[in-house]
Amino acid sequence: MRSATSGGRRPRLLFSSRRRLRSVLLTCAFAGLVGAGIVLRARSRPTLSVTGDEDWLRPLRERHDATITAIVPCFKQRQFIAETLHSLADQTFPPARVVVVDDASPDLCADEARRVLADLGRRRREQVAALSRWLDIPGDVLSHFQDEVLVTEGPGRGVAAARNRAISSTRTRWVVCIDGDDLLQPSYFALAMRAVAGDSSLNLVYGNQEFFGESQWRWDVPEWSPQGAVASGPLPVMTLLRRELWAATPHGFDSVLPKGHEDYSLWLQLTRLPVRPYKIHAFVSLY
Repeated sequence: MRSATSGGRRPRLLFSSRRRLRSVLLTCAFAGLVGAGIVLRARSRPTLSVTGDEDWLRPLRERHDATITAIVPCFKQRQFIAETLHSLADQTFPPARVVVVDDASPDLCADEARRVLADLGRRRREQVAALSRWLDIPGDVLSHFQDEVLVTEGPGRGVAAARNRAISSTRTRWVVCIDGDDLLQPSYFALAMRAVAGDSSLNLVYGNQEFFGESQWRWDVPEWSPQGAVASGPLPVMTLLRRELWAATPHGFDSVLPKGHEDYSLWLQLTRLPVRPYKIHAFVSLY
């Protein structure tokens, strides 16, 4: 989490009421629960570089099964959005598309997001071109993979609506949501897609999560199960989902529920669907 008052390149979390509520909910849900796996031990930060010559890419190439859209809702997070977008550009297996959704943010987060994406433009075009070579993506499909900033007109509709709006516009096989003040470890997507290469039935991939800034928890996320989702609470929001799995839920991220419960609602909906999960046993996201 980011603190608005800390110095250096890693200031974390300007506490919005939504984030404060989520922090309280997580504390109540996880503290003292062995199954939740809150730990204070040495961090595991795996590295997995990708050059395009790896054997594990072959199944993904044959199935065209590894394109990812990263969804970044932004509300009062202008000062953090650059670092978040750079963490996506630093992925060793890059996302095919990045979509930022400014949910009527009063700090004009969209302007900063457009500036950062423009600065990253050449690098991102080279990444997507490399991805198309690795996966043999047809040109007509490749043309849809362009980074974009969407803006909610009028009053903000909340993070759930922002996520659903962006996901509904995607054509990639996978989606991942990352808040505008969070980060990903550079090998997250590579580790996830390597797992998918070995098992095409997977439709949900996640890993352990670090809390940083004002909190120093390290969350050893439990293995997914319907019972666990009900008893122990949500997976990290930065979980990778097949788009078709999100589409099969009644509401996606549910904007009707109180703020802070949008993620939990999604995982509860997934308990009624055929989820094929995979856990990366390393800390791959920073909240």
